Amino acid sequence: MVRLKDKVVMITGAREGIGAACAQEFLRRGARLSLIDVSSKKPEYDDGGALWTIGDITDEELCREAVAATKARFGGIDILINNAGVGLFATASESSLQCAGRVFEVNLWAALALTRLVLPQMRERRSGAVINIESIGSWVSLPWSAMYCASKHALHAYTRSLYHEVCREGIHVMSVIPGIVETEFRAHAIGGRPPKGVTSIKRTISPQSLAASIVDGLVKGKHTVVRPRIGWAFWAVEILFPQVMHWYVCRRWTGSRAANTECMRNSQLLERRGDES
Repeated sequence: MVRLKDKVVMITGAREGIGAACAQEFLRRGARLSLIDVSSKKPEYDDGGALWTIGDITDEELCREAVAATKARFGGIDILINNAGVGLFATASESSLQCAGRVFEVNLWAALALTRLVLPQMRERRSGAVINIESIGSWVSLPWSAMYCASKHALHAYTRSLYHEVCREGIHVMSVIPGIVETEFRAHAIGGRPPKGVTSIKRTISPQSLAASIVDGLVKGKHTVVRPRIGWAFWAVEILFPQVMHWYVCRRWTGSRAANTECMRNSQLLERRGDES
């Protein structure tokens, strides 16, 4: 069982949403925080005890500075939470390469880079934990968000590979598979809008509830945390009854011809915007 008192937790994307909720939950349990975010506006939960690194998480030099500063102040990093992520609502055939590249930079490459920087000190101590915030899109590919799902599929594969690699070195690795979380994620997407069949979904969870499940999962030594639990059913249907999942996804996406046309038009505008910038 993992004890969190005085553990040093590094969290990316920590100013709001899931990252902020995780920071508050770990703080409540006595942990010390090293937080990374692109925004310089500090949230209310920070009483001045957290170490902040402000900047783009895809900048490897920024990541190096964050790790070095955390080690200098706290002595090292016990738990890394790769939470920072960005969405893109566009189909597979219409996602611009520029926008797709940005999604992969934030959702995948940044997590890989930061994990590589943190692992040596965890290996030296033969203890530590890496937690990657993935998505139900890691398991079920969604046509309205193709590049986001692709990046999260890749992150999930990386997480599982890392688990197999370091499990005998005292390092814990955990995947977090959330469904729809009540955050500003959609508003912060780099382009496009989700179809109406998706925005009408009522089964959502709060970031605070997810954060509590993440911390509890870490304390109990779990390797996968899924919230809400219906996510397990989605995974099972995708594996065992793929045609049923295909029917469900298409129903959400093309609930009406107008909704589908709107989604396609948004994707085309996004592609042109990416090509022009």
